[in-house]
Amino acid sequence: TLDYSKPENYENAITEKIYIDYKGSGSGGILPFIQVSDFDYSREGYVFITFSTFKQILSPSAELMLVSDNETRIIILSGNGRYVIIPVGVLQESDDINQLLITVPGTGNVVVYKDENGNTHVAAWSIVDGEIVYYIVESSGKYEAVEVINPFNDTADHWAASMIGFVFSHELFMGTGDITFSPEDTMTRGMFVTVLGRLHGIDESNYKGSTFKDIEEGTWYGAYANWAADEGITRGYDDNTFKPDDPITREQMCVMLMRYLDYSDITLKLVNEPKSFEDNEKISPYAREAVDFMQRVGLVTGMGNGIFDPGGLATRAQVATIFYRLIEAVCKRMIQ
Repeated sequence: TLDYSKPENYENAITEKIYIDYKGSGSGGILPFIQVSDFDYSREGYVFITFSTFKQILSPSAELMLVSDNETRIIILSGNGRYVIIPVGVLQESDDINQLLITVPGTGNVVVYKDENGNTHVAAWSIVDGEIVYYIVESSGKYEAVEVINPFNDTADHWAASMIGFVFSHELFMGTGDITFSPEDTMTRGMFVTVLGRLHGIDESNYKGSTFKDIEEGTWYGAYANWAADEGITRGYDDNTFKPDDPITREQMCVMLMRYLDYSDITLKLVNEPKSFEDNEKISPYAREAVDFMQRVGLVTGMGNGIFDPGGLATRAQVATIFYRLIEAVCKRMIQ
């Protein structure tokens, strides 16, 4: 059994070492919990804590210190097959930070958490990569990795099968039917803003009404289109239409993605040199910066033979792959 108590005040919490009496097997001893002295502040704006086989739990004093640090710093908890990223301002004093840690890395294909009301939510910004798990903590709760089965019968032999399973398990894409994904169908503009909104975790009830004259209130994509318009991610067309059923073009997709990254204050590492496509002159002036940026950060590639094909249409499988790359890039960039 464990017998310990948290310090009565914060000042004690950051200055006193917490000892825990382990009562078992006929002898007592000190359990090696993570203490404040184990914190690494070497990178500005971050706190790094590394767990090991012998140090797997945060002490009460360490938890309280992390709450304070998280007011201005990103917290990175690593070790034992997991990388847990806690953005600034997420932690509250009442949180049990140890519950944020997945206890059995390497199982499941998506990270989920249960809130204080027992409701389960998907951690959209999460990657299960073999026996290593990366995830961004969105809210307090009990986190775990679970297995979500891909139900689609038209993706098993598809080149993007793993990416399709990924976006389905993360609840970013739904199927076009109960057992069909239609990977080669084109992605519509309505579908695209819906996936962006799901990734961002918007509350649909906050975006009622209709910003565009061709979207009726209550459509499955309506709130997401309103959100995207309100936040400058899309501007629609000059006649105040959005054309949600039109296929999204490759250059339109790049523009919306770049605006979303700006809106979300997400910075990605440049991984490719600038590339001059053979059809650069076909890229609309408003989209040239976005196309160049998406290529340089590795989210969007050309179509082969030096062609970008800005007016070409993106398939559902291609867009699923882009969102996988985005989530992977964000999760892994923050720990580097």
